[in-house]
Amino acid sequence: MSCAPEAEYTLDDVPTTPTALEWIQGIAGVWQVQSVESGECPEEMGLPPLHGLSSWSVEEQALTISALHGERPDLTLLVAEPMLLLRSATLDFAGCQLTEEVELRVEEQTLNTLEGTYLARFSHDGSALCESLVPEEGEAASCEVTSQWQAYRISSNP
Repeated sequence: MSCAPEAEYTLDDVPTTPTALEWIQGIAGVWQVQSVESGECPEEMGLPPLHGLSSWSVEEQALTISALHGERPDLTLLVAEPMLLLRSATLDFAGCQLTEEVELRVEEQTLNTLEGTYLARFSHDGSALCESLVPEEGEAASCEVTSQWQAYRISSNP
């Protein structure tokens, strides 16, 4: 029996359209991605997954981007409309609520190339527990990471 508080993770649903569901099928595969990242989030928040060789797999409305080399985390996004994928998630842990909002926008697309922007915002509710979890005193209750990225399709099979 564990005395540790349990974390509750919630991934919010995103409304979609039939056109968006059709579009997302076309971006599945293995992609070589280059990106330029900027932002002020601490490393503990994680790095954007849009870098290097990655597998983009689709299941229903969800796209999961998995790095094939390196230590970047998997990212699952939901298609909202063609060329726009979103993720909104909340983690409740012992009275501290952390929120993550991610937007992946494809701005240019050809058969074998994609180009776009990535935006991730992280915040907490400002509770005493959340404040105590912040690595350095004086850090903001929220941060943002952005990325401009380009991808070249290596394979249509993820």
